[in-house]
Amino acid sequence: MMTSTSTPSLSVLEQESLIWVNRLLSGAFTPGDAEALGRWRASDAAHEAAFVEAIRFHRRVRRLLTARLEPRDET
Repeated sequence: MMTSTSTPSLSVLEQESLIWVNRLLSGAFTPGDAEALGRWRASDAAHEAAFVEAIRFHRRVRRLLTARLEPRDET
């Protein structure tokens, strides 16, 4: 049972995929990182699926934040 102070746990795979997405978008992603990410994604279909879902999650969050930060017409 979840209480108001509980947060859902992420699986190790979900955590790893989000770490990869954050690294990719950090501005400090190196060619070595690209190779390592490619190997990680190719090593298991579950890795690829988790990475794709993490990218989708990032895009949804970015859209929501952008929508909230846009000025509203108060007329």
